[in-house]
Amino acid sequence: MSEQVAEQVAEPVQPSVLETPAEVAQGGSGNSFMEMIPEELREHPSLSPIKDVGNLARSYVNAQRLIGSDKIPLPKNPTDEDLDNIYSKLGRPETPDGYELPVDGNVITEEVAQQYADIAHSLRLTPQQAQGVLDYYKSTVTQTSEGLAEQAEQQEQAEQETDHADEEAAACEGNA
Repeated sequence: MSEQVAEQVAEPVQPSVLETPAEVAQGGSGNSFMEMIPEELREHPSLSPIKDVGNLARSYVNAQRLIGSDKIPLPKNPTDEDLDNIYSKLGRPETPDGYELPVDGNVITEEVAQQYADIAHSLRLTPQQAQGVLDYYKSTVTQTSEGLAEQAEQQEQAEQETDHADEEAAACEGNA
């Protein structure tokens, strides 16, 4: 009897239906592959794009890569707590004091920096985002200040020219 078992094991099992190369390339008829999967999983939508064992292995390897990486869950209707968690993972400091904002004493004073840090934190900005907005604000204020100073200088020159012209006109009238 042991010889019969040995003969059965030694003979390879031939499939009853041979698949064409095209069927093999497309994952075969799928019969043997799907038959290996437990019945309760066969109809699961996540398995529908998988046509052969090779695709199943690739899918598994890719899933394993994702399991090991840091992920940020994105809830459908996030609460403030959910958003705080998301933005903290993106780099927002735990408190407004976590922003390192340069104080220049002119445009950015200690008070302005503290108020801005509070706002940046409530808006869930990362330090890089907060610095970018602050740089834009500072350059805008500087350009506006320079423009106003130039306008004031031009206006002063125009007033001096007008005063000088009025004095000359008054002197001419006095001589006539």
